[in-house]
Amino acid sequence: DASYFTPQPMLPDAKRWFRINVIGGLYSEVSWRQMWEGIVLWASKRPPTAVPVAVDYYGTDQALFHAWASRDAGRVVAEYKGFVAPEVLAQACQNAAINAYVGHFAGFHHKLLELLSCGRPLLVCPKERAESKRFCVEVGGVLLEAETSEAIASMLDRAEADWNRWAAPAPNNRCQRFSWDAQTERLERVCVDVARRKRPRASVA
Repeated sequence: DASYFTPQPMLPDAKRWFRINVIGGLYSEVSWRQMWEGIVLWASKRPPTAVPVAVDYYGTDQALFHAWASRDAGRVVAEYKGFVAPEVLAQACQNAAINAYVGHFAGFHHKLLELLSCGRPLLVCPKERAESKRFCVEVGGVLLEAETSEAIASMLDRAEADWNRWAAPAPNNRCQRFSWDAQTERLERVCVDVARRKRPRASVA
C-alpha cells in the first residue's frame, strides 16, 4: 500500500512511550511466548525513570495474544488493536520504537517488506530465512532476530539506543523496488525478453 511509502504524521505520544507493535498472525505459541517473556524481561530491568513500554497487537489471534499478554507484565501495557486500515497501520508502524512479528516461513515476504518500508527496526522470532535477510541488506533495513527471551531482551536494548536518536517518521523508500508496481514492471520486462528470444526466425528460401 502506498501509505507505507508516505511520511505519516507523528503521533502525539510517540516519544512518551516505548511502543512495540506486534503485527500479523502469532502462529506459534512457543515463539509468541518467548517474544512476550523477552519484552517483559527487558522492561523489568529498565530504571524506574525510563518511559513506559507499550505492546500493541495488530492481528487476529486475539486469544493467543491475551493468553500471555494478560499475565502480570509489570511495566508493560498491552493492547489488542485488531485489524485496522492500511493507512492507520502505516502511521502506527512509522511511529513505533520497533515493529515485531512472529516468523512464519511458508509464504511470500510481504509482511517483512511492508514493515521495512516504515523505516523502523524490525524484531522477529524465530530467525528469518536467508532470502529475507538478503532483502533487508538490499534496502538498508534493520532486522533484529532472536530465538530466546534473553536474546529478545538484548535486541530491545539495541532498539532503544536507536529510538533515543529517532526524531520523526521517515519511510524507507528503497523498499519501493519490491512494490507491486515495480515488480509488475520487472515481470513485464522478463516476459518481453523471453518472447523475443523465442520468436521464430524467418526461414531462408
